[in-house]
Amino acid sequence: MKKFKIPLEKQHVNYGVPGTTTALGVLAKPALYGWYYKMGKNGENPFKKKDKAADIGTIAHAMIMCHLRGWELDTSNLIPDSVSTAENCVLSYYEWEKNISLEPILIEEPLTNKEYGGTIDLYAKANGQLWLIDFKTSGGIYTDMFYQLAAYKNLLEENGHQVDRAIILNIGKGEDDNFQVKTFKDLSMELEVFKHCLGIYNIQNPRNDFATFCKEASDK
Repeated sequence: MKKFKIPLEKQHVNYGVPGTTTALGVLAKPALYGWYYKMGKNGENPFKKKDKAADIGTIAHAMIMCHLRGWELDTSNLIPDSVSTAENCVLSYYEWEKNISLEPILIEEPLTNKEYGGTIDLYAKANGQLWLIDFKTSGGIYTDMFYQLAAYKNLLEENGHQVDRAIILNIGKGEDDNFQVKTFKDLSMELEVFKHCLGIYNIQNPRNDFATFCKEASDK
């Protein structure tokens, strides 16, 4: 069985065009700002807390990806307490999956079009349909996640993959976080919001538009 080890530093995919997360960075995130304020008021460093939470989320995400691929997660470079917390977090996912006939087609697949790129967590045949599933490990499901999901759905469709249903699965990153499922069939409005965010990003960062990228690549 193949073993997978989580890199100690985050791996960033270079799509050659803006990624979905980068484009959505132009949006304000009131919930995150409120969380920063709450942590600071309690005398805690919000950025240190956020990094620790992200570690648990990364481990939980990796556990699910290894499960889907039939791999084994190498935890030798991870904090045992974080691994234990992540294992508890993914139990709800395993229970959810038991009730579904799931056949993975694409797992963590980077896709691009002429405007943006993104990495699809899971595209699978499920209960006779074609599903896009995006895994989140946060304290809840937030609106900006819908815009990113719409962008992923559009990427799949533009690359020749039919999407019957798009789903956000929030695994949570702690024992107090609830497992949540949000399902969409129509994300046309959310896609429009994403495209406007991408447009704003490109105006603010003109060197990152696709035409400029192509010209720079041809000059090398």
